[in-house]
Amino acid sequence: MKYLNTVNQKINNLFCYFVVYSFIGCILETVYVSMKCGRFIIRGFLYGPFCPIYGFGALILIGVLRVLKHNALLLFTGAAALTTTLEYMTSAVLEFLFHKKWWDYSDEFLNISGRVCLKFSIVWGIIAVVLLLFIHPFIVSLVSGISSNYRLAAANVFMVYLFFDLSATIAQLSGFDLGETHLYPALSGIKGKLEQVRGLLTSGI
Repeated sequence: MKYLNTVNQKINNLFCYFVVYSFIGCILETVYVSMKCGRFIIRGFLYGPFCPIYGFGALILIGVLRVLKHNALLLFTGAAALTTTLEYMTSAVLEFLFHKKWWDYSDEFLNISGRVCLKFSIVWGIIAVVLLLFIHPFIVSLVSGISSNYRLAAANVFMVYLFFDLSATIAQLSGFDLGETHLYPALSGIKGKLEQVRGLLTSGI
């Protein structure tokens, strides 16, 4: 029983990290694109302020590269290679599933099919080093400072929210008629609310 509780707590913590880094990633994307375009643009695959690729990417980096955190050069090299691979695969999968390019680096120096490029490989490597050496230890202490009951409640709330957000997003991108969908009869209203919030944020800033 004690072992199961420990495993559950670890899974709960990992999901909390995923949510935090998905949110931070969305903020970074939004700031970068807004500055580049000269107007406020909310970035992200989902309707809400989360970019799952950053959440998954952060967890993969933490799990695979934490053994290298005592060697900054090896950490940077491994992080750059890993994030570049992840970015390329994500771009290819999204384009295959939804027939849409979510980003295009075709104008950048040393790019591969417009999906990855040298500049952002270096940027991701630097961000990963900062993440593992400075940001993640702080996030760990922050999450650990929350009682296990509150962590569990928060994780459950975000899990339900992300499920509906992801379902609505996939349904929209796939061209489903949410009003006639038997699997997600409530998604039409949820999708509308999410679009309203996103629209208010975009027009209000």
